[in-house]
Amino acid sequence: MKKTLIPILLLTIILASCSSPSEKVTKDTKISKTITIRADYNIPKNMKELANNSNNIVKVKLLQNKDIGKESNTISEVEILASYKGDLEKGDKIDISEPWYLSSGKYVAVENYIALEKEQTYTMFLGETDKDIHPITSMGYGKFSENQKEAQSVLADFNTLGEVQKYDFISENLDDVEKYQAIKQQVLQKYK
Repeated sequence: MKKTLIPILLLTIILASCSSPSEKVTKDTKISKTITIRADYNIPKNMKELANNSNNIVKVKLLQNKDIGKESNTISEVEILASYKGDLEKGDKIDISEPWYLSSGKYVAVENYIALEKEQTYTMFLGETDKDIHPITSMGYGKFSENQKEAQSVLADFNTLGEVQKYDFISENLDDVEKYQAIKQQVLQKYK
């Protein structure tokens, strides 16, 4: 009886540790080639529309991914470096909802969203808070990094998160990429 029980306990411990909620993403995290998630969301015509649809406009840096994969999104903690609109202040630490998660250890994103990374700062447009969590306004159109580029592409074109994280925004539609670039230029000029 003991000989049978020990392997079962070991297997249970191993399986439990594989599905740990403390699962992390790295530049080597593989991108899922089989799951594509589309969403219905507002694509802003310009920065003014994006700002009007946002409760807060802030510059942030990522502190940590607190809860990966909850309800097909990730809750990330960011620190406010500057506040341009809304009630958030420099130094505040808030939770935001990013539209990505891990499935079987592979990165899955809604509408080609690219996760925040710790080495970057971002100007973000945030919507109305829901249970102390700030959603990003207009998905990928609501975050901008000075140091990253945009491309006409899809996540499935990349193998790892590190490959795609040199980009701020990707879309298979060139018109979407150009619209994002025009808004980004306005954002970077206004919010320094």
